[in-house]
Amino acid sequence: MSLSDRSVQRVRKPFWTRFLRRLAVLFGLAAVLSVYVCAIEPNWYDIHAVRLELPHLASEFDGYRIVQISDIHADRWMTQNRLAKIVDRVNQQHPDLVALTGDFVTRSRKYLLPLLVRSRHSSPKIERSPSWAIMMS
Repeated sequence: MSLSDRSVQRVRKPFWTRFLRRLAVLFGLAAVLSVYVCAIEPNWYDIHAVRLELPHLASEFDGYRIVQISDIHADRWMTQNRLAKIVDRVNQQHPDLVALTGDFVTRSRKYLLPLLVRSRHSSPKIERSPSWAIMMS
């Protein structure tokens, strides 16, 4: 009997082996997603500098700097330390106006007021005393 005459039979792995392998992959994906959600994304701050040329704007606004903070999502994950890092980032921009936009809370507003009250007394302060604009939907 030659090799070409032999039929190759594929041996299927037992159900539990296949199931456990898929379960391990699923847990691995869940672990990677958890690291992203808990460690990477909450500390990811984007800063985009945009220079606007508005020909009819009053000369008093030459060099006027606006910082927009969006989507703070005050919840159990937004700690005092994270809020302080955001305030530090705002200070580094030397703003004339700070605009708060986007989602302030995730599910419940119960986290927002305590976070703001604590930050008022214990966080680094905005250095230049800029104007503030709060836009909520």
